[in-house]
Amino acid sequence: MVNDFGESMLFLAIDGGGTKTEAVVADRGGRCLGRAVFGGSNPNFVGFEAAAHAVAAAVRGALEAASASPGRIAEAACCIPGMKKHREELSRLLEDELGLASVLYDSDMESTLFGALGAKEGIAVLAGTGSFAMGVNEHGDNFVVGGWGPIIGDPGSGYAVSASALRAAALAHEGRGPNTLISDKLKRHYGVTDIAQLKSVISADNTGSLTYLVREAACEGDGVAKKLIFEAGEQLAELAQAVIKRLDMDDARYKVVLTGGMTVFGDPLLSAFTASLRRECPSITIGTPFGPPSAGALMLAYRAAGVPWSDDLLSSLKMTLL
Repeated sequence: MVNDFGESMLFLAIDGGGTKTEAVVADRGGRCLGRAVFGGSNPNFVGFEAAAHAVAAAVRGALEAASASPGRIAEAACCIPGMKKHREELSRLLEDELGLASVLYDSDMESTLFGALGAKEGIAVLAGTGSFAMGVNEHGDNFVVGGWGPIIGDPGSGYAVSASALRAAALAHEGRGPNTLISDKLKRHYGVTDIAQLKSVISADNTGSLTYLVREAACEGDGVAKKLIFEAGEQLAELAQAVIKRLDMDDARYKVVLTGGMTVFGDPLLSAFTASLRRECPSITIGTPFGPPSAGALMLAYRAAGVPWSDDLLSSLKMTLL
């Protein structure tokens, strides 16, 4: 494939989750030429029809931004949780609507890992709508913790924090928990006048994006909200600890990175994560993300086409995707 397309080949990354979808077109050297963001595309959260629409819209937008035709795409990697089981349907849609002939459906866990690290070894902890931790050691051994979904539970995730916020408001309403600013914010969000009315308006598809309310309440000094953020940080650290111990990676040579939408909570979340992790794993390096998961999806597309992850390519990815 490299020989067929030469230096003019382009690569497409599709990264998605419960709340957003990002598509990126890049050249062989790792330079981002076009990107677009649309709504959520995890079919487990939004359903396949809405997910497919989001993917098609994001891909179309990225191709237009790059002034690129689908025929120039040498390799496309789609890394969306829950999408592999729908790959035949989605591939038909992308070919029929956009003329995209071939798509590689790869692991969203790997794209998150490589995007967070910009390397083949280390640990990434994703805290988005869902959560998981994945690590790869110097021997190539890998281990994944979490990623169970909202029913079994994704500790420290946006969905989990949103559910905890609803629970805290319900307990406060019933007098079984402390009063919290979250209650009034939830009423405004759902357009109700009484917390009891939430019983008739909440559902699985409208509860995963309430973290902004928790963040607002915490910034206003709400103790309940601050506790939810602290607990999320500790839960995410527990995911990392399990991977570190299983793969024997408590060593300064390895880096662990917290990434995903939940990082908008900033220092309160990161401090809780770091303090909890350090108690059990004092030696591993705690770093900052190399790039977004879409960078990892591009790295998977490059790998599939036989394009090596050179220092120059990774540097260009980092510079043009941030």
